[in-house]
Amino acid sequence: MVDTLGLMLAISVTAASVQDRASAHPVMADAMTKYPSLQTVSADNGYAGRCAQTLTHDLNIEIVRHPRNATVGR
Repeated sequence: MVDTLGLMLAISVTAASVQDRASAHPVMADAMTKYPSLQTVSADNGYAGRCAQTLTHDLNIEIVRHPRNATVGR
């Protein structure tokens, strides 16, 4: 987990076979312990749905959607 400047707030190293969203809860809990003033978390579409719903920790979870045009940014 990084802040808006890209500075690391919390990290979890797992095996390559572990999905990012599977380890999101411990990372979020660690970040909330270290930075209790966190109010909003932006996440990509991989964390949408059940993962985002269970990550609340009294936070505002914003899912950032990728643009429909796949050539944007190339």
